[in-house]
Amino acid sequence: MKIRFYLCGLFISLLFFTCSKEKDNFEDEPYVKPSLKVLYAESLQPINLEKSYIFTAGFEDAQYAYIDLIRLSNGNLLMTSMRDKSIEDFHPGNIIVSESSDDGKSWSSAQVLTKDISGNINSSLPSLLQLGNEHIMLIFGVKYSSSKIDILTKESFDNGKTWSKHKAIHGANSGYQILHNARALYRNGRIIIPVCIPKKADIMYSLNDVGAFYYYSDDKGKTWQKSAMITNRMALLEPGITALSNSELLMNLRTNEGTILFARSLNNGISWTFEGSDIKSPSSPQRIARIPQTDSLLMVWNNTDNNFPQHGGNRSPLSLALSTNKGYTWKHIMDLEQSPGYQFDYAYPAILIDKENIFIGYNERNNAYSSFSLKMIKFSKKDLANIK
Repeated sequence: MKIRFYLCGLFISLLFFTCSKEKDNFEDEPYVKPSLKVLYAESLQPINLEKSYIFTAGFEDAQYAYIDLIRLSNGNLLMTSMRDKSIEDFHPGNIIVSESSDDGKSWSSAQVLTKDISGNINSSLPSLLQLGNEHIMLIFGVKYSSSKIDILTKESFDNGKTWSKHKAIHGANSGYQILHNARALYRNGRIIIPVCIPKKADIMYSLNDVGAFYYYSDDKGKTWQKSAMITNRMALLEPGITALSNSELLMNLRTNEGTILFARSLNNGISWTFEGSDIKSPSSPQRIARIPQTDSLLMVWNNTDNNFPQHGGNRSPLSLALSTNKGYTWKHIMDLEQSPGYQFDYAYPAILIDKENIFIGYNERNNAYSSFSLKMIKFSKKDLANIK
């Protein structure tokens, strides 16, 4: 096995995510085409996977998408997702939660959490955070129009049995703010919620000017602050942020350019530097998670550049990669799912890493019928031990 990698070019250092001053306007930075930085190595030995469906398309006359997973303090798994008769950007939808006491072999009946929100088109793209013993925060987007999405929270103090009334993050939100399922982060007492927003009023994924920022709270959601904006004269879509050791953060960005774009901060988000890559990806999001107490990262993404500006119908395979050096280089481990004729799309992954196992949840879309199911893969952390 031969691992190839390239030194990165010099990128723009961007003042970004300052904690002292909120900025609502875009910072106009000169566009610099990222050069190669990260290259994955071809396949290693396969991992034994346990695959299962959580909810299948048509179950209870509904579709299911955009999952997140956490391990509760009682040992059960809790999942959240969007559910309704159609999973489309401007169709009705609600947030549900469901619980499993047998590591995902079976799930409880879904509890709908967002029927109390009125005047909206849908609620979608949820994240779950554990803030303390039995204390859970649900974070999600509520769409009102093609120019307005609010970001709301609900809390549970009894492991998800009951939930509070929803609250808006940072007061009155403005613009078409796009957050991603399974992207909220809780680190050293700080909640971080990565978001992107178009420069123009209405959202179209063909727009080149889409910037990224985040909301953050240091008091478990009682008050919120808003970071500065980062732009690069391209669509910086559906950002994710991974907390590394000390004050280092790694951002991954969906783009329309055919590859993944990264940005790194060494000072807890005060300033950021872009890191380009030649890791192939369509316009589809990635999920990166740190293996606790290590510098190793797992990434789940669509390893293809087939018709890469297209937003669907090309999201296969769903692949797994490992980095042992904070994301500077990656090793392609295996394809988790593959549909050579693109009958299925696999996208919007979530990763849960616990003491013994790794769980990966994701959408399975039947492209012929535009129907959505939720799937989950489980494998042992020990299976990663022989990957160097």
